[in-house]
Amino acid sequence: MTLRKGWVAVIAVAGLLGGCSDEVKPGAATGDGGIILTNPDVGTIVLPDTGVRPDVTFLTDVQVPDNGPRPDVAPDDRPATGNDASADGGRDAGRDGGATDTGAPTDTGMTRTPRAFCGFTPAEITALAVRTATCLNMPPQEVVTQMFRPSYWESGLITSRPCSILRAALANTGGCTGFLLDSLKIGVEPAPGGVCASPVIGCREPAPGFQTATTCRNGLVISEECQYVTGTAECVSSATAVGCRPQPTQTGSCSGGPRCLEGRLQRCVGGAYVFSLDCDPSATTCDATADACVGTGATCTTDTDRCDGTSIQQCRGGRLNSNNCGFLATGTSCRSAGGHAFCGTATDCDPTTAPPGGTCSGNVLTLCVGGATRDVNCLSAGFTGCGVGGCTH
Repeated sequence: MTLRKGWVAVIAVAGLLGGCSDEVKPGAATGDGGIILTNPDVGTIVLPDTGVRPDVTFLTDVQVPDNGPRPDVAPDDRPATGNDASADGGRDAGRDGGATDTGAPTDTGMTRTPRAFCGFTPAEITALAVRTATCLNMPPQEVVTQMFRPSYWESGLITSRPCSILRAALANTGGCTGFLLDSLKIGVEPAPGGVCASPVIGCREPAPGFQTATTCRNGLVISEECQYVTGTAECVSSATAVGCRPQPTQTGSCSGGPRCLEGRLQRCVGGAYVFSLDCDPSATTCDATADACVGTGATCTTDTDRCDGTSIQQCRGGRLNSNNCGFLATGTSCRSAGGHAFCGTATDCDPTTAPPGGTCSGNVLTLCVGGATRDVNCLSAGFTGCGVGGCTH
């Protein structure tokens, strides 16, 4: 068993996956079980963008460019605070050599390199969304629409992975086993009877000394190997949450409310601080008092996206926050259709009102991506076809 150490911590808690329905999407039951810690050789993804309705394909005939590891933030660069509500609006470097911004946030007199968006193209985000939705029993249109919102990248099983790993996962055409298990090291199996009795299952130990943080969403039991996720083998849980214990310098004993560390919100789970929300990618500020990632603008009450020039503006933790759409998805700007604002490239369709499961024509899935109609070939992505609710496997 090959183990990866030193990874940035992530928590799998109830509600981070989205799509709470326990109904299993037709054709989406999976028998992927257990965790296999491998480091497969993969190629790159070629996503042609020609014509009005480009066909997203997945090829593996060339080498994946290595953009380097996700920046490591030394613990003493960002001391834990009770309420980290300092100016934290600028963004300096991508999570993995991706999109860049100007300015460097400061906290308690220290500077650090924040994590930011991966700088995916709209076609890459589409491919990532379709694979995520198919393998986790989620509506593909809803997932792709959420991935074009900055707040989506603050939490979740998929977005917590470094950008180089996500790009490599896109090049894997082995269906859900290749995408989730081989590339992202996420084990998935059907819940008994296809129904989740609770979103939190807790800590499991499939092998001596190896624990998994296990949840249940959309009729699937989902497991993360803690040794792979955080570099420690220990899982911690409570009645409402489960997560992998971070490195000793990034955690500590706790019994109360949340705290902020290195631009991320930590919550107390099973007597230990574990990472919950990463505020850096959405250019928000970690605020322990609000228990949220908070915007830097005027106060607000409604989480309704709106355009602020070419940027998209969201209500985050009771304050408005603007993000440059081009940093989220290259080549996009804030657009509006049907009275809804979104990051995109066109206004031919409204992604917020498009059919949640997309539409199928043979093996081709059609979605509204950033205001443009886009076709995805389910077979070339490694799935068995297209059916009710999206690609099938």
